This record gives sequence, C-alpha cells and structure tokens, in this order.
Amino acid sequence: MHDVSATPILAEFTDYDGFRRGLSAVREQRDISLERLEEIAGAPKGYLGKVLSGTHSRHMGVQSLAWLIGALGVKCVIVDDPQAYARLKSRMTPRKRMAATKRQPRIREKRVP
Repeated sequence: MHDVSATPILAEFTDYDGFRRGLSAVREQRDISLERLEEIAGAPKGYLGKVLSGTHSRHMGVQSLAWLIGALGVKCVIVDDPQAYARLKSRMTPRKRMAATKRQPRIREKRVP
C-alpha cells in the first residue's frame, strides 16, 4: 500500500456530488479543458462534461470513473472518519461469524469439443 501521509489532498468528499465537484476542481487546478480531458481519456465528445456538470444528465459509472481517474492522474483513497464512525457505532452490531468449514474445491471437467 502507498503511504498517503505526504501526498497532497486535492479534494475531500463524503457523497456523490462532492466527488463530482472534487474531480471538476482537479480538472480546473490542472487547467485541462473538457475537450482535452475527453481526448486523453478516450471518452466520447461531450460525455465527461455531462458527468462533471452536476445537471445529472449523465451519472458517473464504472467506465466514466476509470476515464476520469486515469486522465486526471489521481487515485481514490479511503480513510477513516472518526466523527462519522462515532455517530454510527451504536447502530452497528458485529456480524455473526460462521465456523470455518473445510470445503472441497469444485473441479470442473474440461469439455471436449
């Protein structure tokens, strides 16, 4: 794992719109036009502008997320939020752990054409 303690934080978010705004802010900070971002990402013309606009005409899916992260040269890191966890902790119950059982691996037979 990469030590992120010395890595500058470019954006912070806790919801979808914050994530979208964060990616837009990084694009602005790096002074990349939407057209150039789409070229770098290999995305269809006009698509990423709709994703980043906030009009909700396009949502960020797996593919557009990969395009944006790759073209902006960023990565996502999940960090602990102690205040949020403290608010939720009383509602959480430990999951029931099932006893480990020794399972036999499934063996697939090769099909002969």
